[in-house]
Amino acid sequence: MDSNRKVRSCPECKTELLTRNFFAHLRNVHCWDEEKINEQKQKSQKQLNSPMSVSISTTSLPSESDSSHSTDKSEGIFCPADDCDYVYDNSVNLAIHWQQEHCSDDIQAEEYGIHEKLFTSLDDFEKWKMTAETAACVKWIRRSSREGNIYFKCSRAGTYRSESNGLRVGHETKKATRICTSFCIVSSLCPGSVLATFCLGHAGHIADVAKLPFNEAEQKFIEQLIKTGKHTISTAIDFLRSNQTPDMPRLYFTTRQDIRNIMDMLNIVPGKRCENDLISLKIRAEEEGTAGGFRFLQFPNSVTGDEFILGNA
Repeated sequence: MDSNRKVRSCPECKTELLTRNFFAHLRNVHCWDEEKINEQKQKSQKQLNSPMSVSISTTSLPSESDSSHSTDKSEGIFCPADDCDYVYDNSVNLAIHWQQEHCSDDIQAEEYGIHEKLFTSLDDFEKWKMTAETAACVKWIRRSSREGNIYFKCSRAGTYRSESNGLRVGHETKKATRICTSFCIVSSLCPGSVLATFCLGHAGHIADVAKLPFNEAEQKFIEQLIKTGKHTISTAIDFLRSNQTPDMPRLYFTTRQDIRNIMDMLNIVPGKRCENDLISLKIRAEEEGTAGGFRFLQFPNSVTGDEFILGNA
């Protein structure tokens, strides 16, 4: 086995690291001096000389399932390759397995590399996460949190469970595989900083931007577009497809059902400016005037509303 691809556990934060990143991590993240580095190198050398050093460590990273390594695909995190029976207890080791056993060349293997990135706060991580997801055609959804770690998985991975209870027609699921090699684990460090350990490569399905959930910015864009009252669902879709936004590629593939779902979720009424219908109408008339179809508008002077007159173009 290539020693640079071996995995070692950080003695401080218990993060799984490739050998080539191990000592740089101790220097940059935990501020180890050269004396401590040299002591760790001596310990590492003893481990390399041990017959057990050829196996991949799975004990230091917090387990994501209740199973250990086995060949039962009903348990643990199994390899999504049809002809492979390996099962692992955490996403890091699964990605390393895929990189070493199922990549045909170094270029392909690089896609499944394990990376780490340090952030000064969780907010900084969230900002980076949105950009990284767009660039890698992935949406990481929060799966669980435990002992200072937050676990994210690929949105295309998992088992679809309908919530209709037979009361409405189901829709096509965007789940493509039970397990995907793309993941992100966020570990809390002191003081307030976080370390993201992640893999961008997908296995078990093809990366498809049309199948991704909307991110916060994309959903907000559609929300504002519908709230203007200037678009029907059909014209909103035409607008999104003719005005592509590079940093929000999912918008181009918006469907009628996507827009209905957002309207239902956020209780959006097209053209509504506030909860009071009369005030909302007045605001629209002032904003749009005759261009919005308003020819004449007279508001009632009593609660009966008898004096109300609206003339449309």
